[in-house]
Amino acid sequence: MLALPIALPATLVAQINYETAKIKCEFDDALPERFRSSMKCATLNLWGTFHFDSSDRFETFTLSTSARSKLSFRIKFENETFSRARYTVENQAIAAWLDKAVEKRMKAGRELAHLSDEELNNRKFSNLLIDHVNAHEHIDLQEAFLLRLRNAERSLRCASTSNHEKLSAIKRAEFMFRLLKVERLEAEIWARDADSDELKIDHWGAENIPENVQLIYAYRRYHMNRKEAFPLFDYWGEPLVGVDQ
Repeated sequence: MLALPIALPATLVAQINYETAKIKCEFDDALPERFRSSMKCATLNLWGTFHFDSSDRFETFTLSTSARSKLSFRIKFENETFSRARYTVENQAIAAWLDKAVEKRMKAGRELAHLSDEELNNRKFSNLLIDHVNAHEHIDLQEAFLLRLRNAERSLRCASTSNHEKLSAIKRAEFMFRLLKVERLEAEIWARDADSDELKIDHWGAENIPENVQLIYAYRRYHMNRKEAFPLFDYWGEPLVGVDQ
């Protein structure tokens, strides 16, 4: 089981940190010192919003006390320490980004529609990936996206048992399979000169990743670590201009 790649915009985490620091400073400044020093923690109900330009390119992330648009999502802001606030906001914002990415991907085509129910069910994932995704662990990001994509495909199958609908979905997703083949060929060429550390998938949960997927993940990680970008795709997993579909 494999899907086209997904990534975070290069500036997203920095903007999350900035917005978190701004809210925490505003909250602390609004309280008298005698209350602030005696209060262990406060949880604020905030809204996070991704802002995009007319071409659906990411521009900014903001935190606010009310929803700014239909793309806004709820954020629980834990104000105990800055590091705690940053950690919780980052995880919730990344989860929301992945949810948007899955929705966008499913509209483009159901790239897991060709898999049997057994193949979907047998793929194992780390239990932490639903609520915890570290922005700096690129392979975890791929796995968290794939887990959500698998769950979305399962939900669609439960809602519809039409064989015609499934065959139609497979047909619509054919261009995705072709793009994955192109990426695999590129990864195999890259691997010829890659050193052993670059090829190694050595982190907690790696035993759940099939061997034929590990090479692709290593290839994606290599490029993201160096260029914050994929050679063939944008951060939504859509092919760049000039990539043969």
